[in-house]
Amino acid sequence: MEQVLSHADWQARVTESDVYEHFETFFDFFPYDGEPYPNDALTRDERAALTDVHALVKQAYDWLPHLKRRHATWDEYIATGWPQRIEPVADQTLKLMLKRGRFAEDREEDVPSRNDGWPWQVRYEAE
Repeated sequence: MEQVLSHADWQARVTESDVYEHFETFFDFFPYDGEPYPNDALTRDERAALTDVHALVKQAYDWLPHLKRRHATWDEYIATGWPQRIEPVADQTLKLMLKRGRFAEDREEDVPSRNDGWPWQVRYEAE
C-alpha cells in the first residue's frame, strides 16, 4: 500500500526523493517485468487494481530514456504526464484496499485489523 501511495500522492515525493529513487523503491516490492508477485492477502479485485498500477508504473519507467533514468528531474518527469496518468489509478486502488483496512505488521492475520488513520484513510472514509 505504501508503494501505491507513493504514486497516488506523487507530489509529496518531489521533496522526499529523486525520480530514480521513486521508481526504484516501487520496484523493491514489485518485479520490473511480468505480473506483481503472488500475494494471498489480496482479494481478486485488489490484485487486479494493483496489476493496473504496476503496468502504468512499468510503462512510465520504460518511457524514461534508459541513460536518463538515474538523472531525470522531477520537472522532466512531470512534463511527460506519467505521474498525472498513474495518480488516479493508484488513488482508486488505495480506496479499494483501504475499504478492508490494513494488516498488522507484527503478526499474521486472516483479515485486516488496522483502520488507524494511515495516510489518506481518513479522506477515503469520508467519501
